[in-house]
This record gives sequence, structure tokens and C-alpha cells, in this order.
Amino acid sequence: MIGFIPSLMLFEIDSVNVSNYEGKYIANTFIEQKLYHAPNYHCNVPIVVSFYDSDNKRYDFKHKISDQFSNISDTLSFIPSFWTLNEDQYLNNSQLGVTQYYLPNKSYILTEEKTSIETNDLQSDSILLRIEHIWGAPDSIKNKPVSSDFFISDQHYWVVNGILEDNNDIKMSFPYLGFKESDIRL
Repeated sequence: MIGFIPSLMLFEIDSVNVSNYEGKYIANTFIEQKLYHAPNYHCNVPIVVSFYDSDNKRYDFKHKISDQFSNISDTLSFIPSFWTLNEDQYLNNSQLGVTQYYLPNKSYILTEEKTSIETNDLQSDSILLRIEHIWGAPDSIKNKPVSSDFFISDQHYWVVNGILEDNNDIKMSFPYLGFKESDIRL
């Protein structure tokens, strides 16, 4: 039985450790469930972890997880270039995300993810990025900035990852929306 609670679920990949074992690669994925308007952690939640190979081919692995911290293992025939959680958004995971290719010298507005991207000079003909707008509190900052000009939201944050080489000229904008928590309906 899946334990549904009237709130938003919030899961994120904390880290992935890949090791070689007899010619195969074992990906140990550490997932954290955060409480966001939920009184308890969700149990037996179906998730999909996706891994991309060097040719940008995606491989999906289904699991069920519970509690605040989960560790799952998947066996791969390749070293993953990057990984995602809930990429097809089958789960109401308190996040809106998109995985897509970006071409050089273009501007993109991502309405649902509340961001925009400008790709000026890329080191290849395109890049593959995953951009997620997470509705929930980010992890706390270990070394807080000295300046008081910085403010970290306790309502939302972004995760950006993908397959790209060094020295790409990419600019991202995250507009200030001015929402109060009472403006967001669950």
C-alpha cells in the first residue's frame, strides 16, 4: 500500500557513487526525502532513477522508497554521464523540470521552471541539460556569506545538471517572483 499524505512530496538525489565490479558499473544512489508541508515522510513511493550514457541515451530504473534517506543500487553496462530522478514527472514531486538539448547562440524561456537560458558560445553543436525548479527548502549553507546582501529562499531552489564540456558560455536568469508562502496553494 502506498501511503499518501495531503502535501507535496519532495525527493532529491543527494549523491551517486559509481564503482566498477567485474566489468559492470554499480551506481549507488543516495536519495533524500524532505518534508514540505508534510507531517510525516511518505512510504513505498514509486520512483524512477534515470542514467545517461556518453551518447545521451537514457536508461530508467524503477524503485520504491520510504523514509528520509534511501540508498538504492543499479547495475549499468556504462559509466553514467549524468542522472535524474522523476524525469517524466509521473510523481507529484514538488518539482517542475525539463531535460532538453540547447543550441548555441539561442535564448530560451522556461515558463514552468521559472528561468531563462542564453547560450552564447558552446564547445559542441548542442548540450543536454536538466533544469528543475524545486518547491521546497534547500539544504542549509555550511559557510554562510559574510555579506548581508545574500538571501537564500526557504521556499524553492533550482537544480541544473547535464552533459556539457568545460568553457561553455551559458547565462541563466532566475526572476524574483515575490511570492509569499500563503500565495502558493497545495
